[in-house]
Amino acid sequence: MTLQKQHVTAEEMVKVLPNFKYQLSYIDPAKFEDRVRERKDVERLFRAFLQPKPSVPRPAGQLSPINTVDCVLDAIKDVPKSDMITEEDLQYYVDNYTQGGFHGPCNWYRTRRYSWNDEKEYV
Repeated sequence: MTLQKQHVTAEEMVKVLPNFKYQLSYIDPAKFEDRVRERKDVERLFRAFLQPKPSVPRPAGQLSPINTVDCVLDAIKDVPKSDMITEEDLQYYVDNYTQGGFHGPCNWYRTRRYSWNDEKEYV
């Protein structure tokens, strides 16, 4: 994303770029972080995240399922493990995120204003 002359909230960004709606669930702990605590949910999330790009592109203007719901987890179905990752590596991520949670990674989405303040002098 390019540097902006004025701060744009995530909500404002999603109005213009609806394909970024998933970010709203990462910002609100009740919509994502509080719901992804059990090992089965963490594993389901990583299995979905680590899928190869679809061989058939989505029609122009059609949003990904994760951008049509209030929580990313609601759009993710049970999917098989991808060949992109070994079972051992998948379990490493699942173990660590089950134990440590998603608070740290989600904070990146929560700090848009702070990041903008740090970078605005470079616009």
